[in-house]
Amino acid sequence: MPLKPQSRLFCKKIREKEKEAVISDFRLKIGTIINGMVLRFAGPNIIIDVGKTEAIMPPEEQIHNEKYHLNQRLVVFVVEIKEGIKGEEVVVSRANKGFWKGFLSVKFPKLRKEPLKLRQLKENRETEAKLRFFSNQSGIDPLEAVLGKKELGFRQ
Repeated sequence: MPLKPQSRLFCKKIREKEKEAVISDFRLKIGTIINGMVLRFAGPNIIIDVGKTEAIMPPEEQIHNEKYHLNQRLVVFVVEIKEGIKGEEVVVSRANKGFWKGFLSVKFPKLRKEPLKLRQLKENRETEAKLRFFSNQSGIDPLEAVLGKKELGFRQ
């Protein structure tokens, strides 16, 4: 019987070390895009499962008119790690400008190439984002390079 409290203390220390390791991994991911799934709603906040831990998406980091559902898969941007009620929390966003830049570089790999750049990102928080591309190489149509042939249209 006297070993019970010691084993609980030992297990607690192991859990704390595991949490520290996960948080240190996410410190390296600040400013990147990750995939997650809506786990639950905590008041106005959304709790998202991002693999080894849960992240929080506060209302100011949510897209205004977007509706979220349980088990919905989302692409989110890791904003910061802040001190919360239960220790350190990973904060993610879908409304941050970094989200759009990261999402577009994943969706359109041609944006990573040198002659093609994203010049302007104008975001309407409610429904849309307006993008302007440019190319510093003559003969390259930036819009066609990103979206494909103009006659096919863009439907994504």
